[in-house]
Amino acid sequence: MYNISEKSWVDSHAICRLFNLKYDTLKKQRSRKIGLPFHKIGRSVRYNVLEIKNWLSDNQKNKEQNVKAN
Repeated sequence: MYNISEKSWVDSHAICRLFNLKYDTLKKQRSRKIGLPFHKIGRSVRYNVLEIKNWLSDNQKNKEQNVKAN
């Protein structure tokens, strides 16, 4: 796939390639303050790969359903 370390800070285009997302979808989610966690550094938007992987893990649908079933 892509050689991106979990400690990496990457831009929106790299996140789109890494997670197969459309750039416009990511941009809309940012403006609505939903979706993947991001950081603004001046005018630049950056994503921490490890934060995103943790966020995805914490927000899995199957995981939520298993917790509710117990």
